[in-house]
Amino acid sequence: MSDTRPRRATIKASLVALTAGAIIAGVATMLNQATTERRGLEVPTVEGYNAANNQARQAGSGTATADATALSGAGGASSSTSATSSSSASSSSSASSTPASTSSQTSEQPAPPPPPPPPPATTPQAPPSSPNAGEAAKVVQLVNQERQDAGCDALKVDSRLTNAAQAHSTDMAQRNYFDHTTPEGVTFDQRIRAAGYQQPAAENIAKGQRSADAVMNSWMNSSGHRRNILNCAYSTIGVGLDTNGWLWTQDFGF
Repeated sequence: MSDTRPRRATIKASLVALTAGAIIAGVATMLNQATTERRGLEVPTVEGYNAANNQARQAGSGTATADATALSGAGGASSSTSATSSSSASSSSSASSTPASTSSQTSEQPAPPPPPPPPPATTPQAPPSSPNAGEAAKVVQLVNQERQDAGCDALKVDSRLTNAAQAHSTDMAQRNYFDHTTPEGVTFDQRIRAAGYQQPAAENIAKGQRSADAVMNSWMNSSGHRRNILNCAYSTIGVGLDTNGWLWTQDFGF
């Protein structure tokens, strides 16, 4: 009996030590797994956030990409042309002669000086053309080439559409917006009618292209713009350009 008790105590102590060791080892394993999982979650989140920031900065710091937008609308009421009548007033000069009184004694008087020569006639100077008129005319030429290939009649340049288009390009450049509708809510057809053209049809605008060839390439590769350019129902066109931002406007009419 005396030998059995110490032996049981030794076995019990060994079991307690083994159990404690297993518990400690299990806790250490759980801590290592938790640390590994936490690192695995944190690293991709941080890298993904930085990558998104880099992408946003690159997109914002690059050169401005060419953009374009098209809009078409139904034609308005029949056009009303207001005839401008100019009246010229002519002044008639009447010469009155006073009979000279004769007397028995006549005295010689000096002859009057000759009248001054008339000023030389001046040739009226033509108003200076828009500095961008050449590029605008090139756009019209390219438009009519595309229409000829599609079997449509050539568009005729209308000064009222040209004025409306140029005014819109300049307005977008000066007030830094890019839209068919002004910040006050004036639509493209309202702008065209305000310029005196009563049958607006459609409008194309573009931004960033630095030549007529470049902007036409952008428009012809966009279905909406191409549809406006090749619409055989349209008969007139006006093109405007402001090189402060390279803002283009095409206005079409019936």
